[in-house]
Amino acid sequence: MCSSDLGGVAYGYLSATGAGGLSNESTTRKYITHIQHESTDFGKSKMKKLIISFLAFCLLFNNACAEGLSILCTLPLQALGQGIVNAYKAVSGAEVTLTINTGAIIRERIRKGDKFDIVITTRGDIEEWGASGQLSKDSATGIGKIGYGLGLRKGYPKPDISTVEGLKNALRGAKIIGGSEGSVALGFLEKLQKDLSLTEEMKPKTKVFARGTFPKWLVNGEADMVVSFISEFIHLKESIDYAGPLPKEVQSYVEFFAGIGSTSSKTGEALKLLQFVNGQSVENQFRTTGMERIR
Repeated sequence: MCSSDLGGVAYGYLSATGAGGLSNESTTRKYITHIQHESTDFGKSKMKKLIISFLAFCLLFNNACAEGLSILCTLPLQALGQGIVNAYKAVSGAEVTLTINTGAIIRERIRKGDKFDIVITTRGDIEEWGASGQLSKDSATGIGKIGYGLGLRKGYPKPDISTVEGLKNALRGAKIIGGSEGSVALGFLEKLQKDLSLTEEMKPKTKVFARGTFPKWLVNGEADMVVSFISEFIHLKESIDYAGPLPKEVQSYVEFFAGIGSTSSKTGEALKLLQFVNGQSVENQFRTTGMERIR
C-alpha cells in the first residue's frame, strides 16, 4: 500500500466518523486493526506509524471524554450526592460518575494517588489536601453541614432521646453500640460518652466494626444502635429505624466541603458542577436528605 492509499484510509476514517469522529470508539478500533493488517511492505513505513499513532490518540481522547466527571463522595452524603448528580446531568447532559465510600476509604484512595475530578468529604480533609497540593488551589467549596442522630436496628424499642437524660438512658439500655473503624462518627461517639460521663460504663458495650461495613452490622442485628449522621438514617430508613436527632445540648455538626483534584483535566466542568451545588435548584435535595447549608 502506498502513501496515497494511506491517505485514503485516513480520509475514510474521518468521513466515517464525521465531525464527532473522535468519540466513536468502535470505528477507531476498526481502522487501527485495518492498517495493522496491511502488507508487510508497508509495515515499516513512517506513514503507517503516524496514522496508527493518530488513531490511538483518538481512542484515548474518546475514553477520556466518555468517562465524564469522576466524583468521590463520602457515605453520609450519598443521598444528597446522587440527587445533585442526577439533577446536574438532567440540565447539562454531562456524564458524571459518582463513587460512594466511607471517609476512611476515601483518605486511603487519595493517599495511594487515585485519580478524581471532585472529592466531597469533611472540611478537615479538604483543607488538608488543599494545603498539600492534592487539590487545585482555592477550589475548596462549602457544601453543607450535618448533625448527629441515633439509629436503631429494625424492631428495637424506640427510646425518647429528646433530653440529655433520655439519651443517657437509651445508651445504657443497649447491649451493643456499634461504630465503624476510623469514622468521624465513632470519634464523636467516644467524645459523647466522655461528656456524658459514660466512658467506663459503656466500654464493654461499644463494638468497633471494620471500616466500610456500615450499615451491614446494624441491619444484621450485630448491634442495637449507632450514633451517626442524620442523613444516613434518612437514606437507610427502609432497613434501619431512627430514634431522632441528639438533644441540642450535646448536638454537634460536621461541615462537608468539596475540592477539585489537582490532576483533573476537567476543571472547567468541575467548577460548573460546584456552582450548581450552591444554586437554588437543588434546595429540595438538601431539605430531604437532612443536610443544612453553611451560613
